[in-house]
Amino acid sequence: MKRLVAYNAVNKCKVALSMNKTTPLVEHISTNERHTHVITHSHHDSHTHPILYSLFFGALNPVMLNETTDKQEILRKLRARAKETDAPIVAYEYKLTAELTSKDLEEFNGYVLLVDSSMHSGVANAKLLLEVMKRKSREMIGSCDHEGISEDFQFLALGIMEEQVKDKGVEEAVKWVRQRIKQGTTSMDEKIILTDTEWEIFKVAAKRIEHEAGFQPIRSVYVRNDLFVKNPERYVLEGESLGIRVGVKWVGDGGLGSKTAALGDGTYVDGTRGHLTIPINHQNFQAVEDYINMLRDHGITDLAVHAIGDKTIGIVLDMVSRFNRAGITVSIEHFELPTQRQIYEAARMQVPLNMQLNYSTEVWRYAQWAGRLVDRINPVKRILDSYSNHSRNGKLPIRFGTDGMPQSMLWAIACGVNHPIKEQRITLEQAIEHSKDTNGVILLKRGVYDSLPKLDLRGAAVNREASSALLDSGVDMVIRKLPVGYSVSVNV
Repeated sequence: MKRLVAYNAVNKCKVALSMNKTTPLVEHISTNERHTHVITHSHHDSHTHPILYSLFFGALNPVMLNETTDKQEILRKLRARAKETDAPIVAYEYKLTAELTSKDLEEFNGYVLLVDSSMHSGVANAKLLLEVMKRKSREMIGSCDHEGISEDFQFLALGIMEEQVKDKGVEEAVKWVRQRIKQGTTSMDEKIILTDTEWEIFKVAAKRIEHEAGFQPIRSVYVRNDLFVKNPERYVLEGESLGIRVGVKWVGDGGLGSKTAALGDGTYVDGTRGHLTIPINHQNFQAVEDYINMLRDHGITDLAVHAIGDKTIGIVLDMVSRFNRAGITVSIEHFELPTQRQIYEAARMQVPLNMQLNYSTEVWRYAQWAGRLVDRINPVKRILDSYSNHSRNGKLPIRFGTDGMPQSMLWAIACGVNHPIKEQRITLEQAIEHSKDTNGVILLKRGVYDSLPKLDLRGAAVNREASSALLDSGVDMVIRKLPVGYSVSVNV
C-alpha cells in the first residue's frame, strides 16, 4: 500500500494518503514531512463542447495548418490528406491572411473546409458551398461566397460533414469526456449543439458516459437557437429524459481571430467593426416579448449568449431585465471586450458570466489586427472587483471555462493568474474558486501546482496544446465520489 503526503489546499492542512488500488485512505497528520502532492478542487468547465470538438478533432481528424500563411504549403497538406482518404477534409488553424478562395480548392473532389483557430470563419470549396446554399435558412446571417464563409454558414458546413462520421462521433465523444475527467474536469456544460447530427450523437454519448463513469459529468446542454425553434418540444423532452438541463444558445457575434466580434467602441486595424449575429430583432419590442413567451411556454429558463465585442455585450445587457422578469436567466459567454460602463452595469445586475481565462493570450495572438483593442481583452480582475463591490452575499455569478481552446482547465487557470496585462492578473485562489466542482477533488503533483502562478505564459503560449498537456500530466488522481466521512469543506 503506497503512502504519500499531500497538502490539502482547501482546508490548509497536511494529510497522509495510503493508496489502496484507487481508493485513498485519508488521515490528518501533524508533521514537517515534505508533501509531494496537493489536494485541490476538481474542475467545472462552464463552457466546453464535448460533441463539437470530439467530432471535429476526433471523427473528422483535421489537417493541422498551424496558422501558416504559405498557400502552397496549405495545398500540399490538403493533397497529402486527399491521398489517404475519401472522407471530407477539414483543416484547422487556417489564417485569414493566407487569402485562399474556393477556386484554390477546385482540384479536390470531396468536401473541403478550412477553419480559423477561433472556429468563426474559413473557406470552403465550391462543392461544399453549393450544399450549404441548398440547406441555408432565412435566419442565417453573414457571408458565404468563394472568398470565405462566416459563423452561421461555417457551422452548417460542419454539420454537413458530420453526417458522414456519425457513428465514429459517438465513440470519440465518450473518449473525449473520459479524457477530460482524467484531467480533473469532473463536471461541464455543453455550450452548443449546432446540428441534428450533433444532437443525436449527444443523446447516445451522454447515456454511455453516465454508465461508464458512474455519474453524469454533463450538467447542462445548450441548443443553438435556429435549431431549437424548429422543434422546441423535442429538445426539452429528450433533454429531460436524459436528466440534463436544456438551455438555448445565441451566437451574438464572432471572434477576434476572424475580426467578426462586433465593436461599438473602437475598430480593428483595417477600420472594420465586425458584425452582429443576434438571432432576433432586438430593436422590436414585440419581437423580443414574443421570443421570451416562446421560451417560457416551453419551460426554458436558461439563455446563454456568445458576446465578445462591446456592441453585442451592450445589446444583451439592455435585454437582461426583460428576460429575468419572465424567469429566464441570461448568461453572457466570453464578455471579452466590455467597456468600463458595461462592467459596472453587468456587476450591478449581477449578470452571470462564463469567461475563458485562456483567451487572455489573445493579447499577443491577435495583436496584428486587433491593434489597441488588445489592451481591453479579458479584464478579469476589474470584473471580479466590480462584481464583489455589488455582491450582497459574496457569491459571484462568474464561472470560468475553456471553450476547448485548449481543453485544459489548468491551462485556463494559469492564463488568468499570469494574465499578459499585469493589472488584470487574479490570484490562484480566485481562479480555482470560479473553476471548481464542489463534488470532487484532484491529487496534483506539487511541482505543477506550484508552477501555476509562475508560468512563463508568453513562452508557453507558443505551443499551448503541449503546454496544457504538461500541466494536465500532473493530475495523479481524480476523486469524484469522496470516501465516506471525508469532506474537502471541513478539516479531516
